[in-house]
Amino acid sequence: SLMNLVQASKVISANTERLYQKKSAAFQYLSVNLSKRINVSFFQGLIWRAGDDKNRQHLGWQFFNPLIYSNLFTYGLNHRNNIVAGADLKIRLLKTLNVYGQLMADRIYTGATDNLWGYQAGINYYDVFGIKNLSFQCELNRVAENSYSSPVNETSQAYFHYNQHLAYTPGAGNELLLFADYRYKRFFLNIRTGFRERQFEDNNKAMDQHVTNVNGSLGYLINPSYNLNISAGVNYRKQNFRYFTSLNNETNYIYLALRTSIYNLYYDF
Repeated sequence: SLMNLVQASKVISANTERLYQKKSAAFQYLSVNLSKRINVSFFQGLIWRAGDDKNRQHLGWQFFNPLIYSNLFTYGLNHRNNIVAGADLKIRLLKTLNVYGQLMADRIYTGATDNLWGYQAGINYYDVFGIKNLSFQCELNRVAENSYSSPVNETSQAYFHYNQHLAYTPGAGNELLLFADYRYKRFFLNIRTGFRERQFEDNNKAMDQHVTNVNGSLGYLINPSYNLNISAGVNYRKQNFRYFTSLNNETNYIYLALRTSIYNLYYDF
């Protein structure tokens, strides 16, 4: 059950709590190991139509159908019930080297240039160049504009919860991620970099948004049983957004941290 930040009822009674619009989501995922080195997976998502003016759900039996892709064949990608579908592939090239990728389709129109789709390609490399406990990951994401959006309106059947994207965080655009981790005994070094670009039109003028985020930290693991550690790091972030008064906005800060994972955090909505 997901929530839109949209008023559920046309009329709000006095001295009552405002209710927000609910919608239902169903997901199927099928993963198969074709061999010791190759894994292929298939996924399907369905956002059912939102509740009525009294916030009541009207679910058909298709919503509870567990067979993957069966609703895709029933409704297609351009139906009111918002379906996305795709597949994953992971290949273990070497003992320490994996490549992976994903394809996603939201809406496909014959001969159209504005089809809604996305892809991901990445590589995981462990014990890089034979150095034990040194790992590297590179990932490229590309999602077309308006993917995961609703065929009805902006949020009623979009892949949002509390107006937050369920899938690709920026909603659309290109993203390059680079991760590196190294551990020597109880010392660790982490480096995270991200480069994101989004293109759009504003008053028939092509514009870009850019975000660069770089984070590096050095730390020491005090107690492995509950991941108690201390670390120091630096974070650099630069953004270029269309509505900001300053064209380039930069944030730099240094931090010291004491962390532990003694308990789990749950965010149940």
